[in-house]
Parts: sequence; C-alpha cells; structure tokens
Amino acid sequence: CAATRRAHGPVAPPGLEVGSYRVALERPGRATARLRAMLFAAPPDRLHAELSGAIGGTRVILDAGGGRVAITSLGDRTAFVGSASRETLRRAFGLDISIEALVDALLFGREPSGAATMARSPATSPGLPRRFRLSTPTGTLALERRSIRALAPDRAAAVGHGEPPAGVERRPLEDLEDDALGGGTSGAAAP
Repeated sequence: CAATRRAHGPVAPPGLEVGSYRVALERPGRATARLRAMLFAAPPDRLHAELSGAIGGTRVILDAGGGRVAITSLGDRTAFVGSASRETLRRAFGLDISIEALVDALLFGREPSGAATMARSPATSPGLPRRFRLSTPTGTLALERRSIRALAPDRAAAVGHGEPPAGVERRPLEDLEDDALGGGTSGAAAP
C-alpha cells in the first residue's frame, strides 16, 4: 500500500493515522506481556488500541475519548464503560498515567507530570512515534512501530469516543478489578 511506511515519520496529521506496534507491558513482580497493537490517538484524549497476542485475533480493545473509556475483553464479550480517570490505565494495564497525558506523550513527546518518565523517537515531531517507552512506578509500556498508514477521516471519526463495540455486555468501569486483564491479554472481572 502506498500510504504505508515502516520506519519514517507521519503519513498524515495526528489523529488521521494508525500504527501497528509490537508492545511490551512490564509490571513489577510479573512476567512481561508481549502483545501486538493497532493504535490510533488524537488530541486531547482520543485513544483506540486493539491488543492481540503473538498469534490470534484481537483480545482487548481500549477506546477512550471525551472523558469516557470502554475497555472490552472480547474473549468474555464484556465491556467496562465509564468516566476516564488516572486510575483507569493503572487498574487495567498497570500504567499510572491519565489517558490525556498518554495521548500527549505519544503524539507530541510531552513529558508526563509526576513520577512517569518517557523516551520517544522521534523526540518531539508530531504524530505516532517509531519507538516509545513510558515508565511509571506501577508499570512500563514499550512500543515499537512496525508500520503506519493514513486513516480516512470517516474511519478516524468512528473511534476514540469511549464506546465499546456492538454486541458485548456493558458493565460499569468500577466493576473492572485491578489487573483483571492480566496485562491486557485476557480475563475480566469477577461477577
């Protein structure tokens, strides 16, 4: 595809591109979760990530925007939906950072406040990064981009609103137990 690039800068303005990434989620006292992700981000807090294991299809979808978030476990056909807060990413994936701060760091290389540290390549040029590493006291996220492509405006408008996919059971975000997604790969909260 002519719009796909492997190692260079953005192919479209921030919010109109999607990247394919290798992902490592590290948490103290746990094995590193190695995943693949399709990732979309747009300011100020729109984020859509489809996480899958080394083989197989998408297992977890994170969709956030407008102060809302939906974290969907496709294996359980359950979505945890509610207001986004700093606790959201910590509880689900072990990252002590707000969604808005993560989007800012991903797209623009802005250092998050607090105890988080970040490394990004390229350091500050806008758009999805080639490489990204965010470390917080509760966990570390590492991304390495495999490819990037432009996203049609109508496709970009359809994600990043804090809504789960159709056909899943909706539960309050408060029902999502800490670490219930096991690094984002499977599982859901207890009933």
